[in-house]
Formats: sequence, structure tokens, C-alpha cells
Amino acid sequence: MAPAIWEDDGFSSGGVKGITRMKATLDSTEEDVPGKFGMQMKQNFEDVEILETETGELFEPEGGFLTMYQNQSSKKNSGNQYMVQAWSVFCRREKLAPPPAGVHGVPLIWERQEHKFEGGDISPAKYMVPVEVVGDVPAHFADTPETAFDDPIELTEETQAAIVAVLDSTNGSPLSAVRREFTKFPAPVRKDIGTAKDVPAALDHLVELGLVEFEDGLYKPADA
Repeated sequence: MAPAIWEDDGFSSGGVKGITRMKATLDSTEEDVPGKFGMQMKQNFEDVEILETETGELFEPEGGFLTMYQNQSSKKNSGNQYMVQAWSVFCRREKLAPPPAGVHGVPLIWERQEHKFEGGDISPAKYMVPVEVVGDVPAHFADTPETAFDDPIELTEETQAAIVAVLDSTNGSPLSAVRREFTKFPAPVRKDIGTAKDVPAALDHLVELGLVEFEDGLYKPADA
């Protein structure tokens, strides 16, 4: 997508420029909200406590409520795609239902991440990502093995090593670059990745195992 456009409620244009870390509960999300730069996604937070900002200036949102807007896109390699991937990794790790339901109504620490696009002068996409559960998870949002993500993923050690080697050789890669490298793998490895449904699922599985890290839209070996 185009650069993420944040329109945080609760302060004037001369105040805080950007929230980078906060404690909050995501009450709801709304899609297809018309905005100045096209369709936007609306994220409604409650019980908000601002922990960090770009300027270092903290503030208290009125009533503890905060609304954020972000450009919306269903295209590959868009900011939305990287945001959803980060949310999915978190939900898998914390055994929550898939997003967005898995993060609705759950007290969380949120941090702003950026994805820098390759080539050109395109501004990075910015989005909030859950990083830590700080309260009880409502039972109706919790995950169950039978209904959560796809069936459990199992990858051979050969496949795991091949994926980590690619990430190590590229010093961290966005999903698009990893996909291109995967086409060069031997047939058994490509077949094994196919059993994991797709490349993102295989990568997320390695994140769960602690072999790979996903940060700022990039996958890299955990010990890099």
C-alpha cells in the first residue's frame, strides 16, 4: 500500500507526532472507511495508556479511547500484508484465534513497526503490532487446536535448514524475496513447503520454533 496515514484522535496537529508504543485493548476494526487517500482501515482502541512517542511527549487520550486510521489494500507486498503477517505470528505464538478476532478484546502492548519498500522514494508503511499480552484473554477469543489456523505444520530438518540458510545469505528478507529464492530449492524441499500450505505458513512455523524472527517486515535467522 501507499505510506500508512495515521490520523490519531485526541490531540492537535501541533502535539504528539506519532505513538510508537502503547498499552491498549483493540475494541474493534472497521474496513472500507473512506479517507483522503482512499479506503482506510479504522482501529478503535480502549483503555489506552501511551508508553512511548516519537517526540517523547506523552498524553492521555480522552476517556482512554483512541482511533487510528491506516491505508487499506489487499495487494501483495502492501503494508496491510506485512501488518497481517505480524499479527498472525503473534496470534500463533500466544495461541490466540487468527486475526483480527484473536486480538480483539485482549489487553496488549502494541508497538509501531515500519516496512521499508525496495527501490524508489516510497515512504515506509507504518502500522501497530501486538507484542505482549498484559491481561487475561477472554475465553471467546482464545484459540483451540481444532478451530485455529490450518492443521499443524511439520517441516523436515532439511527444509528448515534450507530456509534459514536463505535468510542468512540475504541478511533478512521480505516475503517477496524469500518466495523467489524458494523456487530454486530442490524438489523435496519445495514439496515439503507445499505441505505447509504456502511460504508464509512455513515461515510463521519457523518463527514459532524460534529459528526465525519477523521484524519490520523482514524474516531473518533468530541468531543473526
